[in-house]
Amino acid sequence: MLQDYNNIFNLVTVPNLFLTWYVTEHELSDEVTVTPDLKSQFLTRLSDLGIEFEFLVGAWGDNLIVSRIILSC
Repeated sequence: MLQDYNNIFNLVTVPNLFLTWYVTEHELSDEVTVTPDLKSQFLTRLSDLGIEFEFLVGAWGDNLIVSRIILSC
């Protein structure tokens, strides 16, 4: 579970997780085009490893917004 006050997950966290996976599984290149097939490979690998991510957005307290983005197949 990851938590942040601002919703940076779509812009920073998830792309960084994806790129980290990409450089460990594919030949390094200057640019990466994210295709549906490449996204499926990433999600399948997460699933194979039993990895899921849950993101919480906002300050801790009664007004916490739960943004359930589960990264797995």
